[in-house]
Amino acid sequence: MTALIPNGTWWLLSRAINLAKARTRARIWYRKNKERHAATNREGHLRRAYKLTIAEHTDLLVKQNGRCAICQMEFLDQTNIDHDHKTGKVRGLLCAPCNKGLGHFQDSSAVLHAAKEYLDGK
Repeated sequence: MTALIPNGTWWLLSRAINLAKARTRARIWYRKNKERHAATNREGHLRRAYKLTIAEHTDLLVKQNGRCAICQMEFLDQTNIDHDHKTGKVRGLLCAPCNKGLGHFQDSSAVLHAAKEYLDGK
């Protein structure tokens, strides 16, 4: 076998074989642990992005009665965490349309007020 591998490159082949084995093991683990992976991934995302624990997220959800902080529609599947982009402080939980709306208005109360005036015909 060493005659077919150029001198000094055996480690490349070894690394490729080990990488393939690791990927296979990871794929098998993921298939067996999809729910655990999803929960761990969600928990890590909340902690990294918003400095929020699962318990704090659940407390917000209970405090808002399972509804969007803006439109009061009941959450059907997932929540969007609204936060101040300057300070990072979490303001509440929103549905996807309300979260996108705030994003389009660049979190500006002046622009939102102008939009309200426009809708009211003033």
